[in-house]
Amino acid sequence: MTTDDPANRPFLDPPGWTRDLGECVRFLTRIPLRPANGEMAPISRTMRAFPLVGALLGAAGGLVFVLCAALGLPAPISAIVTVAALIALTGAFHEDGLADTADGFGGGWRREDKLAIMHDSRLGTYGAAALFLDLAARIAAIAAIGGAAGATGALAALIGTGAWSRALIVVFLSRTPPARDRGQSHSAGNPDATTVRHAVAAGGAIAAIAVLAVFGVWSALVAFAASLGALVLVRRLCLTQIGGHTGDTAGTVQQASEIAMLLALVAMLNAG
Repeated sequence: MTTDDPANRPFLDPPGWTRDLGECVRFLTRIPLRPANGEMAPISRTMRAFPLVGALLGAAGGLVFVLCAALGLPAPISAIVTVAALIALTGAFHEDGLADTADGFGGGWRREDKLAIMHDSRLGTYGAAALFLDLAARIAAIAAIGGAAGATGALAALIGTGAWSRALIVVFLSRTPPARDRGQSHSAGNPDATTVRHAVAAGGAIAAIAVLAVFGVWSALVAFAASLGALVLVRRLCLTQIGGHTGDTAGTVQQASEIAMLLALVAMLNAG
């Protein structure tokens, strides 16, 4: 069995996971790592490690929250600093995708117009509104979780949602055709079935362990259901609006599913 063909890679492959993790860190974050052997592999071959990057980012953000709480900062301020740290680590990678998607879907009438607007780097009214609501929802949810479940709860929630929301990117890209016949999303290609299974297994395991450890079974089930609902909704919008996926819509899936999970955890905490 060869590990060069992504369809034949075994799940228990530490060197392969290490290589793919490095590639995905370079792709999803601003952390300056050099490509292995001087060149980057196609992201469709390595994106099974997306959930690992998400878990690491969630851990980094959670530790920022823990530090802020230890310094005596109230939960809302700790949440603001946490989200700011995550944005700094990723370069607002997914947030930018969400804003561009909102601008395109809201500002264009025809499919071609929507795609042209999404390709424009300028921020419009729909994108600004979406970005504001996105940040407000994440900050409010993290603050609520930190206030009700403590800094440990915020840490667990960020690790779990960070991992699972990025696993759903891989699912989304595998189930949705490219909207353009060129561009980064098209050239990256769709992940194969093995890559999807590995991403779902890794992201699901990390999220389940993190969420179950603090919030319990029912909260975990509701959070997973909410994230899948967000995935289905965004995918349907993409198919009806532009006929497929782009890199921007992949970022939208991540943000929407993460927010859905965080809000579900808040709702379960309040219900309990």
